[in-house]
Amino acid sequence: MDNWKNILDENILKFNVNFAAIFVLNYECLKDYVINQIRDFYSEDEKWDGENYIFEETVDYKKEVRSLQQIAPVYMARGNNDKEWAKDMPYFVREQIGNRTFYMCHKKQDLPDDLGKVDFVICGHSHKYELKQEGSICYINPGSCGPRRFHQPITFAILYFEDETVDYRVEKIDLSPALTKENAKKLSLSEKDLDRLIGRIIKEFSAGKSIEQIAKKNRVEKELVEAVCRMYATHPGVTTAGIMEKLELRKLYVN
Repeated sequence: MDNWKNILDENILKFNVNFAAIFVLNYECLKDYVINQIRDFYSEDEKWDGENYIFEETVDYKKEVRSLQQIAPVYMARGNNDKEWAKDMPYFVREQIGNRTFYMCHKKQDLPDDLGKVDFVICGHSHKYELKQEGSICYINPGSCGPRRFHQPITFAILYFEDETVDYRVEKIDLSPALTKENAKKLSLSEKDLDRLIGRIIKEFSAGKSIEQIAKKNRVEKELVEAVCRMYATHPGVTTAGIMEKLELRKLYVN
């Protein structure tokens, strides 16, 4: 692993950077700092070349990304979009942290059939958060905290554990901006996304959740939740498509 100690050095780090995951373990006091750094250096400095996103480094990006190595050890596995700059980066990383064994790779489908003794498996690729316990192994996909892809939420995860116990806790951090009429076009919401959102609002409203709880959980403006719930309550049998039509939500929220 000595070759990776300076992986964030400016002479090594190149364009087209894609991180599968960034993990800070046992650093509760650094949580807010890390969240703010991610907000800063994953900005809109990217271009689409027809096949891949090409990320352009800014001065702030270089400074803040490399500062992570000064905060805590950084473990990196090569992703499917990492190009020539990452040619020597391993596709698989097995690391002992405290008394826990971690196995990390970009795609879960690439995991070997026999992982050996492992406590946590960290994968990415799908840009979709997932937490699952299978036997003695905890599988974590933190999602993606880079630019939004495929209308997925912008998330990462923090794992907390202590060597003295077998207990652990995973905290999901959602950085997705709340959906409002003002930023709807920027978020590139599709009609299918909106239909699913309305379905979730109806389901949670039917389960007794408050307007405030629904808006906070789904990261949407309270005005939208109120309108959907009022329409659902006053028009028995109305469908999600019917709600979109009656409230003209496509015009307001769909890109």
